[in-house]
Amino acid sequence: MGGVRHCLAQHARFGDGHEGRAQIYLKVRPSGEPFDIFVGPILEESILGDCMKSEISAWRFPSFSGPVVPVDFPLHVRLPRK
Repeated sequence: MGGVRHCLAQHARFGDGHEGRAQIYLKVRPSGEPFDIFVGPILEESILGDCMKSEISAWRFPSFSGPVVPVDFPLHVRLPRK
């Protein structure tokens, strides 16, 4: 999660105006490698979304037997109040 925190810190500093509830979708291969990563809807096609996709692609999950596992979770993004 450290990489995602880095993205959020950069977003807080330079803010590209995206704020609200985002949803992270990805699939995990039996090898533990994430793929087919989507960050949306508010972060789709944004600098923050691109940063997060890059960081999430470096994550590794424990390997397992069986089919690909879909994963999704919410993320609340907000700009700091000045």
